[in-house]
Amino acid sequence: IILEVVTFLAFVIIYYGYPRLVTSKWFRETYGATRFWRIKLLDDGVTMQYDGMWGRLSKRYECRYVGETNEGGLPHGTGVWSDNHYDGEILSGTWEEGQPVAPFSSRQYGNGDSFAAVRLAFFKANDDPFEENKLFPTNEEPPKVGVVSVECSVA
Repeated sequence: IILEVVTFLAFVIIYYGYPRLVTSKWFRETYGATRFWRIKLLDDGVTMQYDGMWGRLSKRYECRYVGETNEGGLPHGTGVWSDNHYDGEILSGTWEEGQPVAPFSSRQYGNGDSFAAVRLAFFKANDDPFEENKLFPTNEEPPKVGVVSVECSVA
């Protein structure tokens, strides 16, 4: 029974206590993420080192972005993000204002999960809501066209 109690307490701390601590206002104002995980930009100017989940008690990891950037230094254009943490990923593709947008491909290091994002064009030629089906659709408005990004798991 002691082992079960310890396991339960560890679960509660890791999945409830820790996330609440590191996202709390007290943590941001008192300690801060940069200090806790010892985030450091290396001399090459593109690689950052950081501690794992438990701060100084964890292994150090590296992440980097190599590619085009905007005036503020955020990824913008074509580039590759890589992070060697178990839950990290390598993401290669297109970026807008620091966010990946289709088309891109991504693979997680630890478990090898792979994702791909593509852009799809859509065309809606009638004015009826998507929820309705009519034998004769109405077409009083011009057609609606657009492009959407779709991400799906590929492995």
